[in-house]
Amino acid sequence: MRFDGWEPSLNCIEQTTEWGACSQTCGMGLSTRVTNKNRRCEMVKQSRLCMIRPCDYQQDQMQLTQLALQVLSVAVLLYVFALAHIEVSCMKMHKLLYFLLRTR
Repeated sequence: MRFDGWEPSLNCIEQTTEWGACSQTCGMGLSTRVTNKNRRCEMVKQSRLCMIRPCDYQQDQMQLTQLALQVLSVAVLLYVFALAHIEVSCMKMHKLLYFLLRTR
């Protein structure tokens, strides 16, 4: 038996695929392959970390900024809607009070 666990006496034909493509186009990802190079000659899936290139920090920041602006736009619209609703409610209350005081 060799140090790597491969047992030649099993009369096993070694089969190992190439490492697959990295799961991410930038940053850390996973690459996999299949092999039977083990003590029992069983096909097993192996994984390893991979990185094609680091992620572009500026591009990530731009996407986050765009998302933040969208969220901010929605928040401003909700705020304006709430103010309009309060103003309409105040006008209704004012008219009601005016009517009640006038009828006395």
